[in-house]
Amino acid sequence: MHYFFGTLQKRKIIRDDFPTMLIDLFIQKIDEILNSASLQSNYKGREQKLFKDVLQLFLYVVFDIDR
Repeated sequence: MHYFFGTLQKRKIIRDDFPTMLIDLFIQKIDEILNSASLQSNYKGREQKLFKDVLQLFLYVVFDIDR
């Protein structure tokens, strides 16, 4: 994963001011969030919304997307 994110940073596709290790760990946390029992119960019947909300949050942080 480090090589993948490093390549994206070199190509200016994603922000280059975050260490790739931090991005890796952040993605691991996203996985934990998606598998959180409490969140899954809050999004019961709307699992795609949970995925979309978490992914959208990730995109705004890592890709520096403005609304």
